[in-house]
Amino acid sequence: MDKTHKCYMQNRWLWMSLIISALMPGVIGSSMESNWVVHFPVNPIHAPRGSSVTLPCTYDFPNESRSRTVQSEMWCRNQDLCLTATYVYHSANIFPDPAFRGRVQYLGSLGSRNCSLRISKLRVKDSGVYVFRFITNHPVRKLPRQKGLTLKVTDAPGNTSVTVTSSGLIAEGTSVSLFCSSFNTSAHTNFTWFQRNETTTLRGTGQKLTIGHLSSRDSGLYTCVAQNIWGSDYANITLTIQKEKGNSSSSTVIIVFGLIILLTVIIAVIICIKRHMASKTFHRARNDNDNL
Repeated sequence: MDKTHKCYMQNRWLWMSLIISALMPGVIGSSMESNWVVHFPVNPIHAPRGSSVTLPCTYDFPNESRSRTVQSEMWCRNQDLCLTATYVYHSANIFPDPAFRGRVQYLGSLGSRNCSLRISKLRVKDSGVYVFRFITNHPVRKLPRQKGLTLKVTDAPGNTSVTVTSSGLIAEGTSVSLFCSSFNTSAHTNFTWFQRNETTTLRGTGQKLTIGHLSSRDSGLYTCVAQNIWGSDYANITLTIQKEKGNSSSSTVIIVFGLIILLTVIIAVIICIKRHMASKTFHRARNDNDNL
């Protein structure tokens, strides 16, 4: 019973210290408060799934009288004050996040000002903003809110697929859009489109490819390649461009109408020629009679 009560009091004290350090305003000016600082890399850290990564971190705080000591250090995720139910790491080993159990290693020690954290066997869902906080025995001064360090865990694209906007026949003269999607896509994933017939032709980049004023030469096999720094994947789709029936009928009517006009002109020319020849024959015969 004594051990249980002691554990309860320790956890309660840690929670109260954390809440007080996060919520109680400091009594010193901003110039002094700025000395309470955690140093992180400014840019996000990118790492592939399954690898290990170190989140570099150091911290400092004013300790003019050398009487202040660090009482606890902690890492949390997506919480700028670390007011959270579970921790990625806590120096008192309280409320560990089950998702990180056995995968984190704290590279510093309590009060060493080295707060670097190593995470192994990375998962895509480990992505997020990691925040470090520490608590000292100072009654009021505290660490300001932290922006944290962004970790982005990515993987090579997988399960790539291509969909087409049209649900029916794709007719000449219309337009069509192809959309490429892939698992584990991020801002660093590039999409490239190729048309493969007798030759391979680059058709465009980006997740969406729109082709307007379709013609028969747009028919064929289209390939979308999704690629990032970890690898690539691709998917195919075949487009068949159909000739519009309305256009074929119109063309036939125009051709027939043109032939009729041409035939009429030919007949008219023949009639004119025959009349002209008949007229010449008549005048020649009349002249012969007059001479007699």
